Amino acid sequence: MTRLTPEPGSIQVFGALGAFLSVIEYLFPKPLPFLRLGLANMPLMLALNLDIKSYTAIALIKVVAAALLSGTLFSYIFLFSAAGTLASAIVMRLLWKTGGSAFSFAGAGVAGAMASNICQLALARFFVLGKGAWYIAPPFLAAGIITGFALGIFCNRFSDASRWYRRIIRRGSAAKPEIQNGASQPAANPSISILTLPNCVFIAGGICAVFYAALSDIRIKGALFAALLLLFIALKKKTNYIFTLIFFVFIVFFNILVPYGKVLWNLGGFCITEGALAGGLSKAFTVQGLIFISRLSVSSKMRFPGKFGSLLAGTFLCLERINERKGQIDRRRLIASLDSLLLGVQAQQENKSAPSL
Repeated sequence: MTRLTPEPGSIQVFGALGAFLSVIEYLFPKPLPFLRLGLANMPLMLALNLDIKSYTAIALIKVVAAALLSGTLFSYIFLFSAAGTLASAIVMRLLWKTGGSAFSFAGAGVAGAMASNICQLALARFFVLGKGAWYIAPPFLAAGIITGFALGIFCNRFSDASRWYRRIIRRGSAAKPEIQNGASQPAANPSISILTLPNCVFIAGGICAVFYAALSDIRIKGALFAALLLLFIALKKKTNYIFTLIFFVFIVFFNILVPYGKVLWNLGGFCITEGALAGGLSKAFTVQGLIFISRLSVSSKMRFPGKFGSLLAGTFLCLERINERKGQIDRRRLIASLDSLLLGVQAQQENKSAPSL
């Protein structure tokens, strides 16, 4: 199967669509923050027909842009998101390459969802829920199969009906070598300063996150968690505090399901042990505290030098245009209205200079 190099600006539109869907997905209430419906995999699935450089760039932009927008770059959610996305991207790409025309978007959606969910369950086992993670495995994997298949069916229909997608594929197949090699493209600006206020706050937050995660004394970590919570409230940062409490209890509960250490309470044959309770509290303080640190220090206003930094800046510009036009999306005409929105954003982006890969 031929791999197509998209014309300049298309990568940012793919990335912006992924970031937009990631934000929508982040807003959905769910029992665990790292559980995902898989909506943001749509541009990655559509990009399976593109060349490997473009495909990889879109996957990386999706991960980083979503983390910057949600403020989760220093939290465990970023680890889960990055690992799940990359596992999904690799599996889908390999199956798409070996299966060729016999492998549909529906098949890619199921395979990608399973790869992502298995990877995230493994991480949940070691970093958050302990052995209690296996209790959520069956419904988690079943949900992934259903949502992956449904998204794949939607991608099949969208790719068949979308003028924007056909335009990307048609122009990509006819792209001129000098455009692909970047001869007509301006070089990425390497002189962007990293010493802006948002970048400095980001660096300080990263240092704080490392020290906080490394703390082993549960009392000190608990005190710092309380201080972070008060700071979050004082700065009037938006979050769902009830959900924060529920998830805190959720982490502790799944850890005490596997008892070890001194027995503290015996409730009708169910033992709550000192080791399991301390481990659960430590993990809850860690994962929730890292979310607070990340939300306090990560901003989409940060700017990075180099070609990837330029691609990321272009992605946020496209995202602003998508947000300006999102009222055009009609649920009754979902494919047609989304296609019209992307055509408009693509046309605006082509009037701007875009970095080559």
